Amino acid sequence: MTTVGQRERATQQRVVRFFIEELGYRYLGDWHTRPNNRNVEPDLLSHWLIDRGVPICSPYTQTIGQDRLPGWGQSITN
Repeated sequence: MTTVGQRERATQQRVVRFFIEELGYRYLGDWHTRPNNRNVEPDLLSHWLIDRGVPICSPYTQTIGQDRLPGWGQSITN
């Protein structure tokens, strides 16, 4: 790995540690080679929203899994 790559990896590890230790996130691992890898996991997100009292009929829960947002792994074209 190049020096730049080593620094980038160290930065990524610091960011992951911050999200876990300071923000209470659950780390799901490095999924970069996982089939159908996405930025948002619809099943995990929908359970998380429902556990926090977001109604199933809300716009947030209705959008899950519909790939309408660019952050969900699909680009929006005009």
